[in-house]
Amino acid sequence: MLKYIVKRVLYVIPVMLGVLIIVFILKSIMPGDPVDMILPTTATPEEREAKREELGLNDPIPVQFFNYVKGIVTELDFGTSYKTDQPVFDELMQRFPITFVLAVGSVLLGTILAVPLGVLSAVKQYTWVDSLILVISMLAVSIPGFWLALMFLSLFSVELGWFPSIYDGSLASWVMPVLTIALAALSGLTRITRSSMLEVIRSDYIRTAQAKGQTENKIIIRHALRNAMIPVLAAVGNSLGSQLGGALIVETIFGMPGIGKYITDAISQRNFPAVQGGVILLAFVFTLVNLLVDLSYTFVDPRLKGTIVGAKKRRKKAVAIQ
Repeated sequence: MLKYIVKRVLYVIPVMLGVLIIVFILKSIMPGDPVDMILPTTATPEEREAKREELGLNDPIPVQFFNYVKGIVTELDFGTSYKTDQPVFDELMQRFPITFVLAVGSVLLGTILAVPLGVLSAVKQYTWVDSLILVISMLAVSIPGFWLALMFLSLFSVELGWFPSIYDGSLASWVMPVLTIALAALSGLTRITRSSMLEVIRSDYIRTAQAKGQTENKIIIRHALRNAMIPVLAAVGNSLGSQLGGALIVETIFGMPGIGKYITDAISQRNFPAVQGGVILLAFVFTLVNLLVDLSYTFVDPRLKGTIVGAKKRRKKAVAIQ
């Protein structure tokens, strides 16, 4: 089991290396000179050349990439912001809690609503309840997030005055952003829960439990739901990782000082180190979340743990025979 966990953790290394290579190549081929973003137009050619040398821009691309990765690994150095002249990592850490709480809160709310709806839809298959839940799911996935956010602003802030239109740190200012993202997560999780439950409740052991006279609620909660949770867990992990980056639009609309808004502002300012650092941090968190979800499978479904241990024993037995 420990070997399996270590192997899954080591898979993070090539994934993050691939992200670093892609992000660095995109930054390198983008038009424009970073020196133009830092120095005023009155700077002399000597000052410009000195700044390029200071930033290492005169080095070959492979050398720049090596130095950048080395700085991240050894010192958590994501570079210096062209706009504020502050370390990008420090600025990201100041904003990360906002984005993380927004993503986790939204996905948690979406999951709390989606799982019961998906279970109910599967149990009441082909009834009006099932049809109504499917229609709600389709509407939720079809509505663009930015349009929904603007409608929430118009209704709950401008017309009713229930919530502030711009994030001010209060609990009320979290409601509309969380609802906007939660509805996007709701639709996918509901359909996945429904499909997984339909597959499970048709299994032989469910019919056996029914034949033994167990109540429907007990069968659904103790037997069916737990075995149906693996696809749902995968969807929750993917949704959480997606919302970390997908919060970009919502943070911008509601003026939330998170990583999404930070990256948006950095793009408009051509602040390359800030964009690069933000993308890499979000990619790392997304990969870490998927890793944790992957490892959690063995706790939700003991059959996977038995499969892993059994495969290890079979390999040892094959080696001993040889």
